[in-house]
Amino acid sequence: MRTFQSYAIAALAVMGFAASVPLLAQQSKSSDLLTSKQAQELAMTAKTPAEHATLQKHFLALAAKYDAEAADHSALGRAEGKNPDLGAHFPGSATFRAKHCDQLSASLKDAAKDAREIAAEHGKIAAAPK
Repeated sequence: MRTFQSYAIAALAVMGFAASVPLLAQQSKSSDLLTSKQAQELAMTAKTPAEHATLQKHFLALAAKYDAEAADHSALGRAEGKNPDLGAHFPGSATFRAKHCDQLSASLKDAAKDAREIAAEHGKIAAAPK
């Protein structure tokens, strides 16, 4: 019975993660989110307020994407932390996996914060009088 519970918990975790992947893909298709190449090229050449506004929107969309991914990993970490079977269904301990998810979530939150700061700078440039 305990083994069945372990497999059921693992299956639910995998299904939850798999369900979140299409949501992340939809978020990354936001009309404000540029490709890495587009963002790099525009960042190197932006001169007009409109171009800086485009970069501001991009970095705000990127921050939202990172926030969503951080929330997903935080939820996975909590689920692993509550796992009653500490390693029968995946290699390593549930504690290790929970720590991994928490570290990844913290890193994504930092990246979101940085993206919002960059967006604010581009917003200031876009709003500056000429």
